[in-house]
Amino acid sequence: MAFWIVCSFGCGESVHREPQLVFVRDGLVADFTVGDEARKLPDGRFLVARDWVSGETVTVGAIAAVAPAMAQCLPLYIVPLGDVSAVVAQGGEPPDTALAFSPTGDRLAIGSYSGALVVVDGWTGEVTAHRQLAETMVKRVAWSSDGAVVYAAEQSPDAYVHAFRADDLDILWSYRLADEVGSSAPLADDLYGVYSLPAAYSLVVLDDGDLLLTAVHGWTDKEGQRRNRSRLLRLTADGMVRQGWPAEAADATFLSLVVDRDRIAIPLGRSAAGPSPPELPINGVQLLDDDLTPLRGFTVEPLRPWFDSVFIWEALDLSAQSLVVGLGDGRLISFATHGSGGWEKDLGKPIMAGDVPVSVSIGHLQCVDEETIVLTSRTNIPYSAAAPELRPPTSHPSENTLWVFEGQRLKWTWRGPHVLQGFTISPNGRHLVVGAGSRDSDDRFDLFGALVFDREMAGSGEERLRAFCPTTGPVFFRQAVTDDGRIATAEVPFTKGSNLKGRYQVTVFR
Repeated sequence: MAFWIVCSFGCGESVHREPQLVFVRDGLVADFTVGDEARKLPDGRFLVARDWVSGETVTVGAIAAVAPAMAQCLPLYIVPLGDVSAVVAQGGEPPDTALAFSPTGDRLAIGSYSGALVVVDGWTGEVTAHRQLAETMVKRVAWSSDGAVVYAAEQSPDAYVHAFRADDLDILWSYRLADEVGSSAPLADDLYGVYSLPAAYSLVVLDDGDLLLTAVHGWTDKEGQRRNRSRLLRLTADGMVRQGWPAEAADATFLSLVVDRDRIAIPLGRSAAGPSPPELPINGVQLLDDDLTPLRGFTVEPLRPWFDSVFIWEALDLSAQSLVVGLGDGRLISFATHGSGGWEKDLGKPIMAGDVPVSVSIGHLQCVDEETIVLTSRTNIPYSAAAPELRPPTSHPSENTLWVFEGQRLKWTWRGPHVLQGFTISPNGRHLVVGAGSRDSDDRFDLFGALVFDREMAGSGEERLRAFCPTTGPVFFRQAVTDDGRIATAEVPFTKGSNLKGRYQVTVFR
C-alpha cells in the first residue's frame, strides 16, 4: 500500500552536492564518515557527535566551516499517514495523531486518525510492522519498559485498549472500555462525532508494568441531553483490571492524568446536564495513591463573571510537595499536597479591550526538576462574554508565550511569531520541544514546525533556543523526542481560502 511507503530526505533523483558540514544540535553531519562513532543517515550522510560553539571554525577531514548562531534541524524521514483532506476541507478538527519512541529510541510507534498503527525504525523510518484497526481513531500509544509491547488506545464505539507484540503487531490482549463507560453512535454528518465516542484520554505505563488510563465518554443522548461517564482504571500487564475508581463510572470527564511515584492527579471536569455529583471535586483535581485510593480533592471557584466553570486540559503536574494547575481562564495555581498553602499567578485573566474582554488560556504545563513549564494560548474572548465567537479586537499581553518558573520566580520566557502548539520534554529533561501550529492571521507558511530549547543552557529564552525544525504544515500538539535529540512531529493539512495545503504525515528530525 502506498500508505506505508516511507521516504527519507534524499530519495528521488540524485543531485550533485558539494561536500559540506551541517551543524546540528550536539553534532555535525558530513558527506563522509569520520571515525567509528559516525552514524549513517537515511540520505547517505553521516552524523558525528561533537560539541560546537557559534562562531568557531570547525574542521572535519578536509572541510572547514564556521559554526552558525543556531543549529540546523535536519529531517531524517517522513511517514505518510493517508488522506484526511475531506475532514480538513469541511472545517473539522486537525486529525489526532499518537506518537511514542520506544524506551531505547530505536523504534517509533505511530497511531493515526484513520486507525492505522505502524512501527518504524527510529533512525531510518523503515516500517517494521503495521496494522489497520477497524472504525477507530488511535487516541494514544505507549511502550512497555522493555520495548517488547506496544499499547494502543482507541476512540471508537468499543474503545478498546490493545496490547500488541512490537515486532509484528500481533495482538496479545484487548480490553473494552465501552463496558466501563458505555457507547454511543454519533450523527453521520457530524464532523466532530468521533470525539463523542468513548476513549482512553490518558495511557501511562507504570514502573511495575501496569497500565493506568482514563476511560472517558461524553455524548449527547437521543433526548438531546448531554451526558458524561468516566472511570480511572489500573490494568495489569496482561490486561486484567487491578483497580478502578470510582466503583462505578462517574458523571464527569476525566482527561489527562499525571503520575509522580506513588501519587496520581486527575482533573475532574463536566459537560453533562443537571447537578454535579457532590462527592467529587468537579472543577478541580482529585489526588489518589497508586492503589486508586482517594487522598484529597482540590477545587477552584470559577472566575466570574467571565467563566461559570473551570477547565483543565493538559495543564497539571505534581512536584515533591505541590500540585500545579493551569486553567482555561489564564490562572496558574499551586496547591500544597500536604497541609495548607500555595500560590496563584495571573498569566491570562481577562482584561478589557474597549468594551470587549480578552484573555488567554493555559492548556499545557509540566513540572521538571524545580521548574514549572507553562504554555499560554492565543488571545480569545471568554465564553461567558456577549459574543465569544468574535475575533478579539487586540492581543492579550500574555498570549502565545512559553513561561518557565522556578518556584514562584519567573526564570525565563520566550515569545515569537510562531503559534505555539503544545510541548514535549525528552526523558532526560534536556530537550524542550514546542510545536508551531496553524495560523489564521497571515500566510507565513514558513513558521510551521517545532522549536527546540535546551533546558541545560543558561540565559534567556532566546539564548536557549537551539533550533527550529520547519514542516510543510501545522503540527499536532503532541510530539515525541528522544534523549539524543530526535524529534517526531505530526503534520496536518490546512486550508487557505478555498485551497487545501500540506499533507498528513509524520516527520522525524535530528
